[in-house]
Amino acid sequence: MSTEYIEKSRKDEEKLHIENPPKDKKYESTDILLRRKMKLNATPRHYMPLPQNQSDDDESGPSKEDKVDKQVFKNSFDASEELSKRIRPTGTDEVNSKNSPMSPLRLTMFILSLIVCVLFVIIFVFFVPCTMTQNLNRICHLTHKWRKSFHNISFTSPLDFANLGSFRSRLIILGFEGTESESGLLAVQESNGKESWRLHLHSALSSSLCNVIDVNSDGIKECLVIGNDGLLAAIDVKKGSSLWYLHNHSDLNNANSIGGPVIVPDYDEDNIKDIVISYNMGYGENSSHLALVSGGTGQIIGSLIELTQCAGPVTTHLSLESQNEVHVVLHCPGERNGNLWLISSKDIHGAALNETDKVLLKSIFRIPHYKDEVQFYQVPDSKNQLIIIMDGMKFILLELSNKFNFQMVWETYVESDRQARILTNGQFVNGSNQLVIAYSQRRQPKVIGLNLADGKEVWSISPDNGTVASGVKFSKFFGNVDGLLLKIISSAAVYDLELLNESSGNSSSNQNKIQNSEKKLLQSTTKLLQERYIFVKCGTIPIWKAISSEEVMAMCKADGNCDPNVYTTNSTVLVKPAAFGASFDMLTVTSTVIPSSTSEEMIIKYLNLENISSFPRCTG
Repeated sequence: MSTEYIEKSRKDEEKLHIENPPKDKKYESTDILLRRKMKLNATPRHYMPLPQNQSDDDESGPSKEDKVDKQVFKNSFDASEELSKRIRPTGTDEVNSKNSPMSPLRLTMFILSLIVCVLFVIIFVFFVPCTMTQNLNRICHLTHKWRKSFHNISFTSPLDFANLGSFRSRLIILGFEGTESESGLLAVQESNGKESWRLHLHSALSSSLCNVIDVNSDGIKECLVIGNDGLLAAIDVKKGSSLWYLHNHSDLNNANSIGGPVIVPDYDEDNIKDIVISYNMGYGENSSHLALVSGGTGQIIGSLIELTQCAGPVTTHLSLESQNEVHVVLHCPGERNGNLWLISSKDIHGAALNETDKVLLKSIFRIPHYKDEVQFYQVPDSKNQLIIIMDGMKFILLELSNKFNFQMVWETYVESDRQARILTNGQFVNGSNQLVIAYSQRRQPKVIGLNLADGKEVWSISPDNGTVASGVKFSKFFGNVDGLLLKIISSAAVYDLELLNESSGNSSSNQNKIQNSEKKLLQSTTKLLQERYIFVKCGTIPIWKAISSEEVMAMCKADGNCDPNVYTTNSTVLVKPAAFGASFDMLTVTSTVIPSSTSEEMIIKYLNLENISSFPRCTG
């Protein structure tokens, strides 16, 4: 190799060192590796392989190709800077957009967008109603456990459960009336529907009260039953036998009707609580009486207590316990529709034993004027509230103060075609106590929930045509919200097939036959009744769903009374919490006429309604 060539190479190398001073070997190696990686990861369009005369281990400095690339990149960067300077307006300073404050308009629009987003979420969650398909079908699961039919009888008294010590041994208690004027009390096993016992009594039952008093001190509370012609009896629910009947050893006339009973402390010192009843003798009597009855024997203690202030049968509606005595609220009809009176159990005992000369009745409220009928209803969840219904339209809520005076909390009216009836009470919306009322408005049934705090309507539903026969509460079925089961009965005339065949002829007198057939059809007393059970989730926007339906037949008169009396005011639906899980046992009973015969049949159905999922995400 010539000396000139070596000298030229040395000068070129010095020149390169001057333009690109040598770096630290560590950073130089890193720079070379990064360039290699960039060249390897480049797209095919920018792919630049390493020159063959530079090995992977050569880290002495950049190649000529690297110098060219660097120069091209520098020129491009300078050109972009020059272009940005030309585009930027003259006389303006560079501003960092990230640190600059929003303009008032932009800030306002940003806040409005946040508000719109929040409102959208609130409306979607709280105001868009949940559909029945999304809620009740997903939550409610109805299971039919058993069905039992009893021939030649119909029910007469409300359903009740008698506890025998455990859930598995409970009995279903109900009054019955047979076709041959027989009547009594029937007990059915809750687990399988089999008849446990049947007790015949001398009068038809109108009500029963179980699980309130232990008459024979065996640890299991008996049932007190009340019926026509002054019937009052204590029934042993284990054996199905009567322990005693109401009786007295004086010359007093027998009672025509009995009201109550009210359980009071033990006054005859037999370690069994006693009973107070209203004792009404005959329709010709101008006064009513109270009686103190021994819970152990059924014997009237002392004498009857005459209420001279009353001009008609007295009824008991509310009892309050205070300091080992019970205060009883009485409705006593008078010349001006009567008053509400208060009397303590101690005063009743003293008057029965003739220890006081005068019955200490305290007038606590004067009932406003009404025309036809007045009804009373005690709010079960409250110990001092009483509701008065006058003429089926006006509702008044009374509250008893600490001084034992009733004060009117509110009054409200409903426009009804038929008399309004109270179904049940419950805590349906955010824990607020409500009253549920059913009535007909323009021949359309309507159910409303009234807030017990102010009497204002909270929610309402209008099911299909029919009569709301009963309503029961499923306590806290939807988390903190109760469910409500409505039994709705609708009727239609049953047409005689033979009459329809007669009217289908082609004779000249066909028109007369049609008219006669129509008259006979209008006089037909057989009706087909459809019983529908509707489950309701009560809320500001209530939702409901029909969960069961059945058709029965009845013989109805022109005034609308049917036999069997399916429109009875007696409770035909009963609900109790099940033994385990978030479910409720539901019991329904109906009486029907067996087709093609005049006999009657009582049908009892036992079901279970279970909450199979959590509380729905959207609240109605």
